[in-house]
Amino acid sequence: MRRINSDFRTRFLSEEGQKLANRDYFGYVEMDDFACYVLADSLDGETASNSAQLVVESLIRSFGEHPTLRKGRLNRYIQEAHRELRKMRGGMHLKASVILAVTDYRKLRCCHVGNSRLYLLRNARFLLKTRDQSLTRNLLDEEKIPLDAAASHEERNNLYSFLGGREKPKPIISKKLRLEDGDILELMTRGVWENCTDEELLEIAKDAKEPDEVLNKAEDLILGRQEEHAIDNYSLAVTFVDKIY
Repeated sequence: MRRINSDFRTRFLSEEGQKLANRDYFGYVEMDDFACYVLADSLDGETASNSAQLVVESLIRSFGEHPTLRKGRLNRYIQEAHRELRKMRGGMHLKASVILAVTDYRKLRCCHVGNSRLYLLRNARFLLKTRDQSLTRNLLDEEKIPLDAAASHEERNNLYSFLGGREKPKPIISKKLRLEDGDILELMTRGVWENCTDEELLEIAKDAKEPDEVLNKAEDLILGRQEEHAIDNYSLAVTFVDKIY
């Protein structure tokens, strides 16, 4: 019963931005000895089905039945969500990006496909940042574009791996990371990182005492950019790790 001897506080926001509907989806489950946090972003334009919701529900169901931090099993959960998404197509072309974080209240492992992101903050710095599976990320790695241009680059949503496509997704799975008291975990969709720089996200989390403080300040930054460009769906989930097991 590690959960009752630890303290994890999670809050989230998920809004449509200036789109007609919100097609992001977040869900989490905190069990006696394991917890799972999943955020997905629909990449398709279908209105009859929410691909992000289908992916999140599939992953939480799989994890709830067999909770684990093992890489191989987490990969199988991703592949199963991919297969379920393809089965639900019915003539539609459902696609999604997803970020999955799992913990035993002592260690953390993350798994992602696409360009939904996870940041792990410790002592006002980034301990972990996921890497988008996009052409923009490749250009950035090759130093063909500057870092400050990546969030608005035209190829930022041109993904070479995602759920629901013809090819099997190729999830990036982190090593196990030991958590510490005071860590902050952030899961976000593109509507957040396109409008909040890494420096801004660090600043708003630096002195925050509650997850809601981070959410409210991030949303203020996002909405403050409405005059510059259209705001996509934006979702941010924040977990304060006050005490590990």
